[in-house]
Amino acid sequence: MNRKDRELQDNFPTIMAPKFEALAPCKPGKTRLIMGHDGLYIETRQEWGHLIRQLWHSEKKLPYGVVKEVDTFRDIVNAMWPIMHDEVLPHAAKSADENKEWTGYIIHTPKGLKYLPVTSHSTADSARHEIPELPEDHYLVVDIHSHHRLEPNFSSADDDEDESGVRIRIVLGGYQYKKDVEEIFFRWILRYSVEGFFFDWRSNGEM
Repeated sequence: MNRKDRELQDNFPTIMAPKFEALAPCKPGKTRLIMGHDGLYIETRQEWGHLIRQLWHSEKKLPYGVVKEVDTFRDIVNAMWPIMHDEVLPHAAKSADENKEWTGYIIHTPKGLKYLPVTSHSTADSARHEIPELPEDHYLVVDIHSHHRLEPNFSSADDDEDESGVRIRIVLGGYQYKKDVEEIFFRWILRYSVEGFFFDWRSNGEM
């Protein structure tokens, strides 16, 4: 096999699900494709979560084992809302008041999730940032950016950026400050991005 193909197989292999024994666990930090009895699946196992999702369904049963979908990324989503409310939204709102985009991250640490401030240079339609170097046991998990008062959407630039790597991505938009209740509100969309494959979690929520 060509050296480049071998490197590709080592980093992003395709395997067949065994029919008569258990599937070997995916190694931490790795992503792979699995051919199962009913189609093709993608699996990624990160230090902070495990995901198996079906990419293609076969109308004809294939001679491979059963693969079941898994989603522990949802645990991150369920746990991040206090950080979103207390730390992310106030920063995004400050930029939105100036009609500027904003970007930030939530990281996974040995002590749990934590907001990561970044140095940002923003305008009305872009936000550039510098990510500080993280300790070995800290991981970028949630990538967030705001479209201030514009509707939240994933742009072609977002798609290009997510062609590699694994992350949870959120876009905020539709910013409002409701004076009667003195509260910040954003609409939001969220997806899992796994090596260029996108899985919508929920659209047009409000927080």
